[in-house]
Amino acid sequence: MLKQFIAAIVLTTLLAAPMRAADNPKQKVSDNDQIQFQQKTVEAQMQELKDRMYHLAELTRDTEPDDSSRLLMAVRKASEDLIIEQMKDCIDQLSKADLSKATDEQEKILVKLNELKKLLTTTDLDLQMQLDKLKKLNDAIAKLDKGIKEEHRLEKNSGELAKAPPTTNPAAAASAMNAPRTDQAQNRKATEAVAQTMKDLGNEPAKAADKLGNAAQSMSLAEGHLGKGNPSQASPLQAQAAAKMEEAKADLEKERQKLLDELEHQVRQQVVANIQEMLDRQKSIRGATEAIARRGDSADREMQVRVKQLAPAETAIVRICGETLELINQTQFSVALPPALEEIKANCTSISDRLASGSADGPLVDDEKQAEADLQNLLDTFKQLASVPDGECKCNCKGDKNKLLAELKTLKLLQTQVEKHTEKVDAQRAVADGTPGVEHKIVGVHDEQETVHQAVQKLHDELVGE
Repeated sequence: MLKQFIAAIVLTTLLAAPMRAADNPKQKVSDNDQIQFQQKTVEAQMQELKDRMYHLAELTRDTEPDDSSRLLMAVRKASEDLIIEQMKDCIDQLSKADLSKATDEQEKILVKLNELKKLLTTTDLDLQMQLDKLKKLNDAIAKLDKGIKEEHRLEKNSGELAKAPPTTNPAAAASAMNAPRTDQAQNRKATEAVAQTMKDLGNEPAKAADKLGNAAQSMSLAEGHLGKGNPSQASPLQAQAAAKMEEAKADLEKERQKLLDELEHQVRQQVVANIQEMLDRQKSIRGATEAIARRGDSADREMQVRVKQLAPAETAIVRICGETLELINQTQFSVALPPALEEIKANCTSISDRLASGSADGPLVDDEKQAEADLQNLLDTFKQLASVPDGECKCNCKGDKNKLLAELKTLKLLQTQVEKHTEKVDAQRAVADGTPGVEHKIVGVHDEQETVHQAVQKLHDELVGE
């Protein structure tokens, strides 16, 4: 049954493809009506698909738990990404004949649909489920941090209200309590929402949810005292609530670190697989570009068409690179790898743009070779990390020796790139001193060096402690 839903997602994606309203800016009103009808059809199908996925997940909860979990994750993702709501906005824009905005929205919808399809077709469901749990933990910790600060502010405010001279005007006294009571109610509701999310995760997060429930009870009592004009009695309750929230946050941070440790090996394998895929694609594109460039005659229409056909393949590398960066940043897998991948992503984006223009020349091939070399270096570094058992550092740091070596090798690659760019810009400045283009490149090299510096500092802080 799951395959039927995967096929439905693919169908929805394909149906969305013809919706790109700005492909022909001279469309007639009737054409716009046709696009609007297609968009409404896709929106209705998406709603039906979401409902059916949820229904099937409930039916297969006991007999096919893995598929049931996958479907529930897809339903949650569709809701969190507001796909249906975005489709409705797109319909509204089409009704106003705002084709440019509609096209932008449709492109975003297609990206989200492809992500949903990837979730339904992934072979590593366990990794996806753990990443989903990590995301919820990160969100909960961030919200709790904000809520704790707010509760301390409310506690302080209640203390100040308690010390204020009494007023003989009951209306004024009640009015002074309205805003603090409203703020307390909002913070309580936000805390209860986090507690409910943690309950759904079960085990340790559910225990943290119980503490948040106690915090919410204290908040509710504080609301009552504020409503009765007794801020002196609300203040200690708010202090209790903040303390319970801090305990819950500490529990969730321990759970997050435990999950990050469990994810380490899986993420490492996925990162290596992604870099390998990017490298294989880049080699293929470079080979095709070289073959076309050797023919010369950049004005040849057939050659331009061939070059343009390579652009989507290069864009796919940019997409995979972005997904890898998101995975690394979400799991805190590496400090040095993100800036290295950002450099590769920027280079591949430039390559894609130039391929889309239909021009293939020596400098373009050189940049493709550079992207290949950078990817190969990263692949060799992290393949070696993946093949060696974890080793404990025998120094006063908190890290794994093999991972530290991989980080240092990546930092060395980054610094080597900065050195090459510095030499290149310095040579350009020698023959074109003061030109805006050269000055802009100098600023760029400065930013690259600062990125390396920040990565080294962050690695130092993680290993030795701030």
